[in-house]
Amino acid sequence: MSTTRFFFMDKKYPNLNLLQSIKTTNDFANILGTSPDRLTYQLHIVPSSDKYFEFEIPKKSGGFRTICSPNSYLKERQKRVAKIFQRAYEESLSANGIENKLAHGFNKDKSIITNADNHRQKKNLINIDIENFFSSFHFGRVRDT
Repeated sequence: MSTTRFFFMDKKYPNLNLLQSIKTTNDFANILGTSPDRLTYQLHIVPSSDKYFEFEIPKKSGGFRTICSPNSYLKERQKRVAKIFQRAYEESLSANGIENKLAHGFNKDKSIITNADNHRQKKNLINIDIENFFSSFHFGRVRDT
């Protein structure tokens, strides 16, 4: 069984170091390029209805899929977090000598096409869509984790 190693203040792992350095709201706000007051206001005061714009797109199988698009402030913060997480993930794989061959979702240079390639010419394929997956996550649920 392999153990994932963590690196503190190692110059080879700037994004892992950055994530590990977050201790306060000020630290987190600074990384996100905003003030602690603005971050707190956006997360705790602004009503959910003003944080996301909802719209529907047609599903291939019929019916509609609800999309919740973040407002510009949240979208920018989410992009920054995603970029840091992606780079930290890549640093972690590299640090532990792991080559990612399986995961395709939310991975740079991977897509539904690269995922589908792995399943071409297979006898069986199961496609699962978890209903309301993303809407089942909320602030309290993530924070408690």
